[in-house]
Amino acid sequence: MGVVFLCAEHRIFLQDTCPACEMPTHCGHPTSTLKLVASATIGGLHPAQCRNVVGARASDLCRDRMDDSGHIIHSALPSTDVIRLQQHLLDLLLPSHDAAGAFTAFSDLQVVAAIVCATWPAAATVTPENQLASALDDHITELGRVAPGTMTPIARGNRWVTPPRSAVATAGLLDISSRLLSMPPEALEQALRLMLSTAPAARASGWGNTWRLLQATVHVFCRTG
Repeated sequence: MGVVFLCAEHRIFLQDTCPACEMPTHCGHPTSTLKLVASATIGGLHPAQCRNVVGARASDLCRDRMDDSGHIIHSALPSTDVIRLQQHLLDLLLPSHDAAGAFTAFSDLQVVAAIVCATWPAAATVTPENQLASALDDHITELGRVAPGTMTPIARGNRWVTPPRSAVATAGLLDISSRLLSMPPEALEQALRLMLSTAPAARASGWGNTWRLLQATVHVFCRTG
């Protein structure tokens, strides 16, 4: 799960699409999952050049410079609450932060985010951030268009934990999950029970690591009973 979706210094969402090839950055190929470095074996490129494959050969790369200010796609600016959420997540990654506490916080987010995706749009009204909810809706709608039988076993097994390619959708998923986790225990328990009543079975394909995370540490589910 990606946790960085905006630049706190400039207060803008991160660019998630190459303006030249119009594919998600770092995907390598339109049907591929996101990678830390796409086409990593091909040398001679500037770090800011797009490494997405746009031709028939693996070496046919876009190569557009994504640090060109003229290529910036301007979207609506993030709200103060969203910027505050991003700063909170970044603070959890600081070496000075308690590692066990950070692990629990991110694990809680990952579990709740999976439930949000699997039961969407049950939690859509949790956030007042309409732009973020709309972007998340687009992401989950895209997931729903793919028939499980046509997915690879890995993709099918991780359907509800597949991270959004859009920075705004990522912000939406984390915003909703964080708002749920900030609820009083009784309200959170009620919300989760309601969502889980419509969720795919725990044994169903698509949950990825979700339930193993619950067994690895103390989670919000334990705190709510």
